[in-house]
Amino acid sequence: MSITGIAQLVGDTKAAYERIRAKGLERHIAELDILGYTVVGPELLGMTDRVEETRDLLIELATREGAADKEYDSYLAGLSYELYALFRQGRVFEEWMINPTILELGKYLLGDNMIVNNSLAYVKGKTDKHLRLHSDTLMVPEPLPEYRHLINMTIALTDYTMDGGCVGIVPGSHKLRRHPTADEAHMYELMVPVECPAGSLIVMPGNTWHGAYPKKTDGLRVTLVQGYSRRYLAPYVALDMDPAIVARNPPEFARLFGSELWMGFGEDGVDTQLMVPSYASARSQLS
Repeated sequence: MSITGIAQLVGDTKAAYERIRAKGLERHIAELDILGYTVVGPELLGMTDRVEETRDLLIELATREGAADKEYDSYLAGLSYELYALFRQGRVFEEWMINPTILELGKYLLGDNMIVNNSLAYVKGKTDKHLRLHSDTLMVPEPLPEYRHLINMTIALTDYTMDGGCVGIVPGSHKLRRHPTADEAHMYELMVPVECPAGSLIVMPGNTWHGAYPKKTDGLRVTLVQGYSRRYLAPYVALDMDPAIVARNPPEFARLFGSELWMGFGEDGVDTQLMVPSYASARSQLS
């Protein structure tokens, strides 16, 4: 590595840590490194006034698509109803996508050049089924890298409890650097329940094994999931965006949705100015 590359790595690392410290998130980056996940309380997200609105809108969208009966109890296959590309379906989802705390944790894990990889929600009714253990690095061959390709930002919009079908995580599994085997995918005794109040954020890097418990309680478990990745990883969701949505958000929003990506060029060739951050990415795990 050249002296320029080393200097940039040092600068990126210091800047990332200072931003984390300014938001009081040091404990959370320690938990991410040691446990492979962390839970950030609603008070650090600063959007407690948006939780109920987001939850109700997701239930409305799911119901409109025929997901539930009028009592919101009956769901197809007894598992979860899934909704996709939420950032196109309401202003509040745009706000969650660029929440400052979410972005700072994401940049610490993926670098300043991260992009949106996925946007979905789960509306879960009563069920006796587990969600099998898996990692989110689905198409990455083993051994998985120590650095993160992608991260899962799960926002609990209802209280998360074990009986309420919360997520279960295998602490330390990110260090195994592999996917669960077919047998391990059903070893639910390995899981630790992630119980937290509505409005909390569960951060899981892609290598971490996780699943979910059966939902034994009445009512719904509502969850918003935002995925972010390094720019070289093809997003699950199409990033094309209504210009009006981009215009009403800060510049960070456009960048997250690929405004600075140089891949996918046509006959005119590549925009060389957009390639510059890619060289920085090659020198730093924080870029």
